[in-house]
Amino acid sequence: MSTPASPSVPRHAPLLAPIAFREYQYAHTISAADVGIDSALIAFWRKIGVLPFFEKGKRARFSYLQVLWLRVLYTLRELNNSVDMLKKFSDYFIKRAYDDDLPKKNLLESKSNLEKKMTLGLLTKEESMTLKKIDEYLHDETLMYVLKWDINYFSNLVNLCLDTEQEAAILIYPDGTISEFLGGQLIWQSKDDRDLSGPHIYLPISHFLSEFIADEHLQKYISPLELLDEDEYRLLREIRNKNIDEIIISLKEGKMLSIKSAMRGTITGEQARMVQRTLGIRNYEEITVRTMDEKSLSFKHIKKIK
Repeated sequence: MSTPASPSVPRHAPLLAPIAFREYQYAHTISAADVGIDSALIAFWRKIGVLPFFEKGKRARFSYLQVLWLRVLYTLRELNNSVDMLKKFSDYFIKRAYDDDLPKKNLLESKSNLEKKMTLGLLTKEESMTLKKIDEYLHDETLMYVLKWDINYFSNLVNLCLDTEQEAAILIYPDGTISEFLGGQLIWQSKDDRDLSGPHIYLPISHFLSEFIADEHLQKYISPLELLDEDEYRLLREIRNKNIDEIIISLKEGKMLSIKSAMRGTITGEQARMVQRTLGIRNYEEITVRTMDEKSLSFKHIKKIK
């Protein structure tokens, strides 16, 4: 597994909280000169089609999300990926989204979820306004065309990372296959199962977000693939499988923390994130897990040599 070093890039002060990045990710832009990548290289990328969101002849300004895309392309170039691989990468994340009309697909999914809540009488006033806005967007042909270039599978992955507070990553295998990773599991993969322990390039989204988001916010985006041992990873797997009866955590400060499932082996999202953060910073002495299938798991924290 390879985690690339970042090229030297300018910081955009002040650094943001995740919610602010979400608000500004399209609205705020950066000039090509301030991005820190040679203009000739950007022009070449535009020529080969891996920056398809710019019209010919127009001076490029980059949204925050587009800057992240540039950083990923630059990293792939530094790792000696071919031009053909960059094109394949762009096709996977951007062209495929354009062909799938991803913005419309996303809006229709959100609309469907809100309409289900409305049917159950659970729709809030704010959600009702959101539903009205979605209908307006769907009927605005000009806006939907613009969104087809702004919203893609890369932006979806970045926002999944922010929304779930879990590490997201892009994995590239020696045969050129691309996979997406979120919170300990692949969210897309080729028909043949991939072995995560096998050789691959690993591009963590939080690494690229660090250009915009303060470190104290990024510390929670823990990658099980990089940091967790087998027992810790199994605990996360049992949480995902809704197989938790109780988790007892002995913290380093001498405190005890007990998390019990509300029903059917499920713990709340906030409880799951708290467990992830505890595992990520290894702030525990021992963890005991009782599962719904009456199997138990107990392990202690052993300091690892870095």
